[in-house]
Amino acid sequence: MVVDRPDVERRLRLDKTRVQDLERIASAIDCYWTLNGQLPPDLASLTAGMDAESVKRPIPDFCKPRSIVDPITGQAYRYRALEGANFELCAVFAEPSSDDRTASVTGYQLIIRR
Repeated sequence: MVVDRPDVERRLRLDKTRVQDLERIASAIDCYWTLNGQLPPDLASLTAGMDAESVKRPIPDFCKPRSIVDPITGQAYRYRALEGANFELCAVFAEPSSDDRTASVTGYQLIIRR
């Protein structure tokens, strides 16, 4: 069993948190799409309450993502609505990934879902 240095292990744990955040955000976007028939205009719409004017039908609490910001930088994950039900989610990862669901692009990794 190969064990990385503690600093590398920490960065890998943070990257795992980022991937989990993106997966939860993607699920929340799917829930938003199901309720509203369109993609959310921004990630803040996923956490909006009943009083939000920009949201036709807010998603229920069980669908809301745990976080829409990076656990270290505090910056919001990047989101971009594409055509139809397609969208991009983007985060800056600390370590390279061998996961075939992601594609590395100059320090960023994108996960594209339908």
